[in-house]
Amino acid sequence: MAAKAAPAEGVQTAEGGRVHVIGGLKPVAKVWNVHWVDERTLAVFTESDLQLWDLTTGTLRASLRPSYGSPRKDLALDPHGRWMYFNDNLYPLDARAQDERLIVNEGGAWASADGERLITRSGRDSLEVHALASRQTIARYRFGYVSSLAMLDDGRVVIGQGSNNGVAILGPAPDAKVVALEGTSMPYVFSPDGKRIFAQPYEAAELLEIHPATGKTLRTLKLPGSLAQVRHTRGGLVSYVSSRGCEILELQGGTQVGVVPRAPRARECVLSPDGKRVASVTGGEDKRAPRDGFAVGTVGDKPDWRMFTLFPGEAVKQAVLAPDGSAAVLGYEGPKAGTQGEKTLWSLRPPRITLDKVVGELAVGVGGIAARATPDGALSLHDAGTGAVAAELPKLPEAPTCLAVFEGGLVVAGLPDGRIALADRGSAKLRFASRALRFASEVPRITQIVPTPDGKRALIVSKTGEAGGVDGQGVLALLDVAKGTLSNQVVLPEPARQVVFDTRGARLAVLTYEYLLVYDVGASLKPKVHRLSNANDGPIRFSDDGGSLLISQGQSGEITSLLPIAGGEVTRLPASSEKATSPSFGDHLLLLLHNEVLLFRKGDYRPLVLRSMREASGRIGFAYLGDGRFEGSEEAVRRVPVCVGKSRTQSRCGFAPDLGAAATPGLTEGWFAGK
Repeated sequence: MAAKAAPAEGVQTAEGGRVHVIGGLKPVAKVWNVHWVDERTLAVFTESDLQLWDLTTGTLRASLRPSYGSPRKDLALDPHGRWMYFNDNLYPLDARAQDERLIVNEGGAWASADGERLITRSGRDSLEVHALASRQTIARYRFGYVSSLAMLDDGRVVIGQGSNNGVAILGPAPDAKVVALEGTSMPYVFSPDGKRIFAQPYEAAELLEIHPATGKTLRTLKLPGSLAQVRHTRGGLVSYVSSRGCEILELQGGTQVGVVPRAPRARECVLSPDGKRVASVTGGEDKRAPRDGFAVGTVGDKPDWRMFTLFPGEAVKQAVLAPDGSAAVLGYEGPKAGTQGEKTLWSLRPPRITLDKVVGELAVGVGGIAARATPDGALSLHDAGTGAVAAELPKLPEAPTCLAVFEGGLVVAGLPDGRIALADRGSAKLRFASRALRFASEVPRITQIVPTPDGKRALIVSKTGEAGGVDGQGVLALLDVAKGTLSNQVVLPEPARQVVFDTRGARLAVLTYEYLLVYDVGASLKPKVHRLSNANDGPIRFSDDGGSLLISQGQSGEITSLLPIAGGEVTRLPASSEKATSPSFGDHLLLLLHNEVLLFRKGDYRPLVLRSMREASGRIGFAYLGDGRFEGSEEAVRRVPVCVGKSRTQSRCGFAPDLGAAATPGLTEGWFAGK
């Protein structure tokens, strides 16, 4: 029997059937590094994600989780605040969903000062980024390991080469001038205009200023302490760690302009772009200091530190998005889990609101209405934007195992004894479903209550066996929330990992550890059972038209299998080092694989392979330019579906209109650069 996969995290939204991953931290998130995004935002690298913190409010803006591996310290930022490079992906800085990323290349990257150029650390690619990074020109240069980068006023790129201790100056054409430097120095720090280079000699407490055109050392700045990390700001300042604290050096004259005493167990000092604050990772064996967090200090006459601790000893137990996308909930359970947990309610914008004494599931519904239960079973409704109490509801007989909120503030709660309670505003007492949920002599634990897209019914998801375990059986039932009648109890061969309705509520897909079951949702649930070939399959989602079920592996959103709803079996897509990532469009499903485009017509799920068309330039023969015009031959544009996008591996597809016509909905800016 195949190994059982971890449950897929994700929730179904009413508008598009998309699975959103709100994410969560591992128990005790260890902080590895910090990086300033702008004067108010700090990027914090933990062992599981990259967090963006708003330091003016002390709140977490976003969490980006890599599709594989752990977050690395590679980070390149657009100075204009439009995009951010992280773990081989490019993100708009306001991105929340995983599918907003653009895959760039391996090995890390550096950004130019004007935000228009990105160069990978592997030294193979130079990317010109335009219009929110939605269009790229890929030029191939051959040089060694990239250690730093800057942009000259005339558009040339200055690149520090760590592998041969030189500096490459690249012009608009693919030619390079390499300047050898005196001695052995790393890392390199370029000024934003590329006209000044500073480097640290190996194991020396000094900083060298180097002429970028000749490689000659112009002067040596002696440092009073060891140099741990050098950052160049717009004002010409660098920060470093010494025995006294975070010292700030002005590079024009080489004089010290400030010292911020070290935070307890501070590891480095990272200066903000405006030179007014420093940030440092904190941790270690000193029990007086946060062991898993970061600190931010102010530079001035009265320097002080503000400590941030990333949920020590707490684990994310719940991640829920409101059906209309108006609010999100992350549930954390602290050291008193089971008697007094803590749930954190997030609106889509700060501030973060903490509701204490929450046991069971905190739920959020359409319109940002949240429901919570206290340890004694008291129910209340809250405004998800402010946390204010909107209504007190009748008390439950005991703490619930899960909650769901419906239109009008109706709350449905699952109880440990298998009963289903219903409470709404203005009701003086509880209602209970027509019967308790039971399976043979055992009472299944109700784990999830999922509203249908029309909000009139709820799918009750439960399991037998140990709570949270993978053994036992799953039990499903439909609840009419207006009448309180429970019907259509269905027994699954094993517990459900994920349940998903299509956008019309006509079909239900259930993913277990070994099976994929698709039900027609009518008076009763009639299953079609499909055996999975890979126990790690999931999450799942319906295509926009509901005609197919798309199966991914992991939370990256990469489509690996396809199930036609009209008939047929699960089809594993052709193996490729670059997986399919495209969505469904109307009567067709277009998938991009490596250097092929697969077209699935509705009712005929045998793929038609459309290979990339290339012109003499080596690009694909068509490209959407973002203003309704297309580049390439008219015949090529009319004849085939167009897959265009932000990179070779992350494209969107649609049918191209006539030249000069308005843009096709769903077609993104950019071109698809074929190999």
